[in-house]
Formats: sequence, C-alpha cells, structure tokens
Amino acid sequence: MHRNSEIKRVVMSSVAILFGCLTGITAQAAATTPTKMRPGDNHVELTFQGHARYYIVHVSPGYDGKTPAPVVIVFHGGGGKARGAMQETGWSKKADTENFLVVYPEGSPRNPARRASFLSNPQSWNDG
Repeated sequence: MHRNSEIKRVVMSSVAILFGCLTGITAQAAATTPTKMRPGDNHVELTFQGHARYYIVHVSPGYDGKTPAPVVIVFHGGGGKARGAMQETGWSKKADTENFLVVYPEGSPRNPARRASFLSNPQSWNDG
C-alpha cells in the first residue's frame, strides 16, 4: 500500500473512533480530500458532524507505510492546544527514534462559534 494512503487510513480511523468515543456517538467516516503526509509534522483538518476539527500528525522519518507501526494519541490539557502538547511532551522526538506515529488532536472550545481562548473560551475534551 502507498505510504500516504496507509498513514491517512490509520490516522482517519483513529481520529474518527476517538471523536466518536469522546462524544458518546457512533463515529462516522469524514468525507475529506486525502492529505499528503510527509515525515515531520502534518497539519490536518476534517469535518465531523458539521464542525471543523484539527489535528497534527507527526510521521517519523523511518516510517515506510508498509510495516505496521504504533499510533500514539496525545491529548492536550484543558485550555491547551495541540501544538503546545507537541512541544511540551517530547513524543515527536521519541517517535523519530522508535519509529511510530503521533497524533495531537485539538480539543473543542466551550463555544465553537467563538475563537478559542485559554481564559474566556478554553478548548477541552468531552470527558466528564
């Protein structure tokens, strides 16, 4: 299977399942244009139940798309962002040395109609 197709399949499946679990509903496939994944950080947007969702996928340079590899999903803290979790945790560096993929999903702001803000409209997870 082509490297980008395999990455896209694994990540989209993981993200769809993830968002479905977090919202307590059945996950459904998102109709998106395939995203070309390259080694390093890939910024991706998908639409899930009418809402734009964002995530970063870190692909290790050694990943060939043919050999199965683990996928680690890293959640940022309340009010945080995917980029902050990526920079603070060190998972991308570990993925490069151990050859796995890392997905950093972006939480949803309390009021999706307004811009996310740490103090007035923090992003979080439907976890409790």
